[in-house]
Amino acid sequence: MRDEDLITAHLSGDLDAGDTLARRYYAALLDYFRLRVPDDQVEELTQHTLLHTIARCDRFRRASSFRHYVYAVARRVVAEHYRRHRHAPDFDDKCEEAPANDTSPSAHVARGQRRARLEHAV
Repeated sequence: MRDEDLITAHLSGDLDAGDTLARRYYAALLDYFRLRVPDDQVEELTQHTLLHTIARCDRFRRASSFRHYVYAVARRVVAEHYRRHRHAPDFDDKCEEAPANDTSPSAHVARGQRRARLEHAV
């Protein structure tokens, strides 16, 4: 199935379509981030990028490929990562590792969308 078809399905409420998009770009984004950020940040930034692109795929204008959109988001994530860490103290030794979360990317997106609708309603 093409990316555009998956986006349409996801926007219509098909959570599996969002998962498929996330799986489709996961490995490529890992490679992208491995070349640009420290190893301990690769997974987190990959997940952040996927959550962002899937949650906001309604902003994708289809003037270019979805792949281009995903990598544009990834570039912004890298830039923000370095802006944020330029002055940030190193807390790695003082923080516990967060517990693993087995929730799918689409479930995270759906939860965020519900939260946004609730906040808007309030």
